[in-house]
Amino acid sequence: MANPASDEILAKLHKGLALPWVDKDFEGIKADLRAGKLQAFWNDRALVLTEICVSPRRRFLNIYMAAGKMADVFALQPDMVEFARENGLTECQGLMRPGWAPHLKKRGWSKWYETWHLPLEHWD
Repeated sequence: MANPASDEILAKLHKGLALPWVDKDFEGIKADLRAGKLQAFWNDRALVLTEICVSPRRRFLNIYMAAGKMADVFALQPDMVEFARENGLTECQGLMRPGWAPHLKKRGWSKWYETWHLPLEHWD
């Protein structure tokens, strides 16, 4: 029997793929999951896609995309923390909706920067 929540998660995932900063389509997500470039953490009501990022200065887990209700997404954190520790990662980051800020702060997150957008027609 199909899980009705999975349809909701997939709908949110497809909505997220339309965001301007997302560089993959659904087929690209599937290919990167199969290749191990992205990791998927999920429960019955949420999905979080992550990627391991490595630079000369740090190794971190980047939240590529999250779909689901906030409490259901946060329920995935223990699995993500375990994965990060197993892979020698020291922190996590991600682009988050501004409305999540109060909830993230309560959980120990801090805002490092903001991303702003200027459409080409406003460059002059």
